[in-house]
Amino acid sequence: MSDIINYDNYSDVYGESRKPVGIDVIKKVLLKFEAKKVLDFGCGVGNYSNDLCNDYEVTAIDGSNGMLGHVSEMCKKINFKIDDSNSIDVSSDSHDAIIINQVLHHLNSKTLYNLLTECKRILKTGGILYINHNTYSQLKYGWWWLPYFPQGVLNKYIARFPFDIEDKLMESDFRFHGRFIIKDVMQKDDKHNFVFDKAYRDGDSVWSILSEDELNDTLYKIKNDKFIDRHIEAISEIRNHIGQSTSIIFLNN
Repeated sequence: MSDIINYDNYSDVYGESRKPVGIDVIKKVLLKFEAKKVLDFGCGVGNYSNDLCNDYEVTAIDGSNGMLGHVSEMCKKINFKIDDSNSIDVSSDSHDAIIINQVLHHLNSKTLYNLLTECKRILKTGGILYINHNTYSQLKYGWWWLPYFPQGVLNKYIARFPFDIEDKLMESDFRFHGRFIIKDVMQKDDKHNFVFDKAYRDGDSVWSILSEDELNDTLYKIKNDKFIDRHIEAISEIRNHIGQSTSIIFLNN
């Protein structure tokens, strides 16, 4: 689900480096609020939907036919459909929970506003809106390879993130319930060679912001940095405190 990237180009390898990080938190919240019907918006290849489909009635939505093709292979119980955030083809007041994982930075401000409006419409009163996203500090210190990117390109990428999402949710009449820090999303600190694997990079949209020349230059700097182990260790120490992503839970008033 993206206004920026055509994920059909990456769907065959996307799931190789993606795991349903934070699924235990999601399951605890769903259990606490006795949720039954769950909407997975921006589901990608369906890792989260697949983990939930045996216990919940799951509808998985994405804007990529390629991604949804993998969802259909995972679990026959999942109701999947291609859709976008401007007008979701789901009945009003119909779902107990909506989960949105690492989607917001793919949406422009107008699309994000429409998405929150649709979530408000679809959720039952008291329904759960679970969002996993990144704070500014997590982007700056949570991923050891980002400092090797060209600074101008990196600044444009960071500018995509709605760091004020909690304010936007409260303005949309959602009620704050909780916040959780996720330490490891897509990280392998003990080795750095995995970034040279194209299949791994295709599973992380941040690499798509680089041109071919910028990518080659970035990989060259990583490969030839004599102090890379020290750098990774320093970043890892910070990440252990601030995490790589943040999960927030809001309730529909």
